Amino acid sequence: SQEVLARVKDNLKRMERDRSKTDLLMELLYCIHKGYPMILDSFMSRISESIGKAVRKTKCIYLEMFLARLEILHDHELYRTLENFKIRYLLKQTEYQNLALHIVNKSIDKIQSIDFMKFFEELVHLLSSSHPDAETRTILYEIMINATEKFKDNSQDTHRTMSIILKGFSDPDEHIQNRVLNFLTQNGGLPSSYALRFQQLLTIYYDDSFENEFLNYATQLLLEISINHPQSASNLLTIDDRNNMKYFEIPIITRSKLQSSLPPMFI
Repeated sequence: SQEVLARVKDNLKRMERDRSKTDLLMELLYCIHKGYPMILDSFMSRISESIGKAVRKTKCIYLEMFLARLEILHDHELYRTLENFKIRYLLKQTEYQNLALHIVNKSIDKIQSIDFMKFFEELVHLLSSSHPDAETRTILYEIMINATEKFKDNSQDTHRTMSIILKGFSDPDEHIQNRVLNFLTQNGGLPSSYALRFQQLLTIYYDDSFENEFLNYATQLLLEISINHPQSASNLLTIDDRNNMKYFEIPIITRSKLQSSLPPMFI
């Protein structure tokens, strides 16, 4: 009931004022938030403050709680909080990497484009230089897709995020390839005609920094028009009555009979 909830909050608030009980407070908050995440709303500043001081499993617990309710923070407040507990450093640490990435991904809806781009280079470096696993790459591509949708009015930033998304076509994980393809064809605003789509690929999505991948993804995006056409599943030739067909063999000469004759085309 609301009365019980109010008493729990009061007890937690009294505990918060006693610095010696910080560990116990965080442990209780972590247990309660599993069933009632909004319990964290009054303690977000304390949680974010504790992230920087914690290590290993304890830090992961604090990051998980912060992730659960970060949406209550406003744009500049959220960005300052991320900077205060050194989110960029956490992105480089394998132990905290995926939680940090989820935090960045969820923060996109709240922060400004200029603030997101301050994380951009760390994200690109993580994708290209550290050989992340499939789970980490999946989160990274989701970040780029969400950023492209959120900041679509900023053409320069969108071009930068799109240049990373397109690399997903070369990813060894089929799920990532399909996610990128679905985004570009359903949400990416690509035209449905071959000529217009090819023109847009050349004028907007081509970048000489990943020229080698251009042929790969451009071909897939052009073929996608034919693959999804309603008639693509129909047979090219329809044979109604196979009983009336006559089969015969055509002999193929595999060696020349005369020295002057041309060699066979097929052997």
